[in-house]
Amino acid sequence: MILWLRQAPGAPLAVSDVDVKAPKKTVHCDGRADFVGVVTTNGEAGTLRYLWIRSDNREPLEQEQQVSSGDTSVDLPLHWKVTGPGSFKGTATLRVLSPTTTGKPIQDKASFTYKC
Repeated sequence: MILWLRQAPGAPLAVSDVDVKAPKKTVHCDGRADFVGVVTTNGEAGTLRYLWIRSDNREPLEQEQQVSSGDTSVDLPLHWKVTGPGSFKGTATLRVLSPTTTGKPIQDKASFTYKC
């Protein structure tokens, strides 16, 4: 007698939360603001589609990140180089387009201060 075992496919990848962490200190002349978006998933494998949206009106590019089975947290970095004199508040928003548990984009944002 031969017994065949079939493993049921797992649930599809889904994102339940996004948390953006900003630089803790003021960014000074010709510095770099390093953001990290922490995306919480259900631990299934798949592809995340996301955008980093910056307050300096730079055109956001849709990006993809492969997620391995078992990964319940994924870090998505953004490195924002700032040059020149002046001061301003910069905000970066991480918008996860898919897949989300609600079917709608999930996002979070954080800000930094630049002084030169």
